[in-house]
Amino acid sequence: MEKLFNENLIVKKLITFTINASLLSGIYLASIHFLDKSSIYENIIASIIAIIVFSVVVEALKDNIESFIDKILYKDNYSKIQILNDFSKKVNNTLDIEQLSDQILETILSTMKIDSVSLLLKENNNYITFQTKGKVSNISDLRLNEESDILKYLKNSDVVTQYQIYKLAYLENDCYKGIGIIVPIRLRENIIGMFILPQRHKGYDKSDIDFLLAIANSSAIAIENAKLYTQIKLESITDSLTKLYNRRYFKDVFENLIENKILDNFSVALIDVDHFKLFNDLYGHYEGDKALKKLGDVLKNFTRPQDIVARYGGEEFAIILPNLSEKDALELLENLRKCIQNEFNSLNDMSKFLTVSIGIANFPRSGITKEDILKKADKALYSAKKRGKNQCVVYEEYENEFRTEDIEGKIENAYFSAVHALAATIDAKDRYTYGHSENVSKYAVKLAKAAGFSKEQIEIVKHAGLLHDVGKIGIPEHILTKPSRLSEEEMEIMKKHVDMSVTIIKHIPNLVKVLPSIICHHERYDGLGYPRKIKGESIPIEGRCLAIADAFDAMTTDRPYRKAMSIEDALREIQKNKSTQFDPYLADIFISLFDKETVI
Repeated sequence: MEKLFNENLIVKKLITFTINASLLSGIYLASIHFLDKSSIYENIIASIIAIIVFSVVVEALKDNIESFIDKILYKDNYSKIQILNDFSKKVNNTLDIEQLSDQILETILSTMKIDSVSLLLKENNNYITFQTKGKVSNISDLRLNEESDILKYLKNSDVVTQYQIYKLAYLENDCYKGIGIIVPIRLRENIIGMFILPQRHKGYDKSDIDFLLAIANSSAIAIENAKLYTQIKLESITDSLTKLYNRRYFKDVFENLIENKILDNFSVALIDVDHFKLFNDLYGHYEGDKALKKLGDVLKNFTRPQDIVARYGGEEFAIILPNLSEKDALELLENLRKCIQNEFNSLNDMSKFLTVSIGIANFPRSGITKEDILKKADKALYSAKKRGKNQCVVYEEYENEFRTEDIEGKIENAYFSAVHALAATIDAKDRYTYGHSENVSKYAVKLAKAAGFSKEQIEIVKHAGLLHDVGKIGIPEHILTKPSRLSEEEMEIMKKHVDMSVTIIKHIPNLVKVLPSIICHHERYDGLGYPRKIKGESIPIEGRCLAIADAFDAMTTDRPYRKAMSIEDALREIQKNKSTQFDPYLADIFISLFDKETVI
């Protein structure tokens, strides 16, 4: 309970009264002595002058006396008031959150004569130690959430003292040991942070608490402004999707490193997502954005704190690796590439498997200007792409372009032939589907020509027809050759051949363009197909063309569980299912081809 009388105030009044009374007595005695020796007229004049002088002197002395006594009796308070005035001026002119924090904690540390103090700031629903100044202790890394006992108590209290922690059973927790006082920083009734001060021998009296609360009040708006400034500054250099640094910041840092010769040695990596345009075409930009965000997280978590990781543009990323030679950079980035591969390989949907290609250059070995280094990193990236993607290449490894392209062309042609041979093997596994892929290709090309497709589109449906079932290589043979209708479970397994086709074909650059047609050849015009359940003109027209050709050949071919339909019956089915299963425009054209006897 607070005292009813302030001892300092009583002493102050007594001293002031004593000094004033003494002065008054002295002037009175001097006046009597003077009046005894003077005439009446002189006495009157002298009395008036004495009264005026006395009034002026006493009033002036009174203020000085009180001020002097205050400085003696209220020395700490005078000091704290001056500190608060200086503190307010400082913090209101500071927008850098770290500099502001340092100023606040230094003021508390020096004024309170303690060996440490911590500042906790709110992040989401947690209060995390932002900075500790002075001696590090077990309370330096204190972390609290909104549901913690301390926060519950602070809802109805100005501060939490050592005594209150000891007194309240639910606050008896090891993490609170050593705490002398907790002072919340409130802004509009919300606690945005808090000061944690250690125990001290003489404790914290009302004057200390008032000072700390005043510091907290002055700090609240300054902290909020500094955090807002930091957020705006961070947003200006951050990519909104991946939360990595943006291209502008990357270039600024890069230029600073070169122009000011800050580092003697660093490497730069350019990273490009393989087949990302195809990924967007197949799964849409929403899935593409999700993939880029996931990739950004991998890059952020895998790289070192000192590395500058940025989204350089679209599906391209860039990293500055301080103090790493090409050899060390290659080792780190090769592990990063494998990490990315494994992260996406762990997805249930194998067709969404993504890889990256990486080009590496070094300062000063690859060049001494920003343009040289970026150009050579880009050449190394190009080489990684041409060598088959999903690999890292250092600029020094960059070989003769023409020789490399010649070798890669031969490899690609060999792979192209191998995939076509694989498709033929799938057909050959089942006598009922033998020649199916060639038939689908033939029908699709005829339909494409009749529908006025471009030369490139006709080439797409030709290869898509030949390769549309290549993914069946991954389907168990007992399902492929089952002599009766498939069960629901077996049908779900069979449907996976579409995604498997994508996984196989996407590694051949010249065949990548056929993938949208292949992945859509089981989609329906009404949106009830698979695997993506897209409908209408959202389905690529080449895929709609392939769907008709595939269905027609399947209906006119013998199967273990049914005989082949006649051409007339198959055409009637297409007529019956146009606008539901099939594109009505293409269905009419396909039916008309038989009327003209151009397909048979």
